[in-house]
Amino acid sequence: MRSRKVIIVFLICCALLSSVAAVAAISNSMMISREANLILDVTPAPHSDAVTEETQTPDVTETPTEKPTPTPTVEATSTPTEITTDLDPEKPIVALSFDDGPGTLHTERILDVLSENNVTATFFVVGDMANNHADVLARHKSLGCEIGNHTMTHKTNFKESGVDKVMEELKGVDRLVKQATGDETRLVRPPWGAFTDEVLKEVDRPFILWSVDTEDWKSRDKDAVVAVVKRDVFDGCIILMHDIYSSTADACAEVIPWLLDEGYQVTSVSEMFAARGVKLEGGKVYRKAPTAQEYMESKSNN
Repeated sequence: MRSRKVIIVFLICCALLSSVAAVAAISNSMMISREANLILDVTPAPHSDAVTEETQTPDVTETPTEKPTPTPTVEATSTPTEITTDLDPEKPIVALSFDDGPGTLHTERILDVLSENNVTATFFVVGDMANNHADVLARHKSLGCEIGNHTMTHKTNFKESGVDKVMEELKGVDRLVKQATGDETRLVRPPWGAFTDEVLKEVDRPFILWSVDTEDWKSRDKDAVVAVVKRDVFDGCIILMHDIYSSTADACAEVIPWLLDEGYQVTSVSEMFAARGVKLEGGKVYRKAPTAQEYMESKSNN
């Protein structure tokens, strides 16, 4: 009987030990799991600026545009000084003027011809063209050529627009020219030669028209342009061309040496008037300069 009680006690003790072992195992497992969770919790989150696979590619790729020519940084100068010239006022003079540029190839070709013949011209530039060709504007100045103002867009008719709109168009060109050359423009050529007395007065700059129209924009023909110049040229005239046409560049290569051979001095608008003793004034319109004969008669009368 006693041995039976001992066996029962022994079995109870074994059962208690097994329970304690099971509880310890469960507790240890929970500790491991908790430590694992703690490790996961401290893993750093991705940086907010990181690129993920969810970043969408734009549906449309923009067509590349022509890269504008960088605008040279030029030290700004003061108001342009009085024009000086080495021209002989007692010999024939003509002024070459070009509208609607600057372009690239054709304008550069014309500048090459001017440089080769050691002569200058006046370029009435359009701002929308000048915006991408600051290097060409800089070359105008380096060759001694004159830059005039032909408005920002060439879409503003001075007869139909108010003075504020006209001034806005002119100031845009001044800004671009000053960035490229250090100088603002002095002379204005209104689109299509159109203006009113009010605009002329309020703008208060010399308005430069022309006396020989080659109509190169219409013919687009070198021989036709040359023929007009040879037929209509006279001492003191302002010749109108456009430096955006290949045919005009071709014509210049022929007509400029011809003018020199005929005894004409070829130059810019302001230099021609300065040589003949005329100071260009704001609020006035100029189509031609005095001839050599008129200049000499004026000197003798004074």
